[in-house]
Amino acid sequence: MVVEDVEIDSGGEASKREFRRRLRFKRMPNLVQTEGRIRSGFRPKALCLGVGGGALLGFLKAELGFQVVGVEADKEV
Repeated sequence: MVVEDVEIDSGGEASKREFRRRLRFKRMPNLVQTEGRIRSGFRPKALCLGVGGGALLGFLKAELGFQVVGVEADKEV
């Protein structure tokens, strides 16, 4: 998987710039799996139910800059 931030020029007279974050797969580089707008100064948030070992939470925080909250029902975990 590849997560990339791209800048898109919407064109027109005002020439408004827009930033987006995309998820692609390396084996199909021209296919965009998901795409979302990035707002300047905006920090995305995630709520993860069923944390398990915490690998997903760590990835979201370290690699994508998310503010993460995890909830786990199993007291042993």
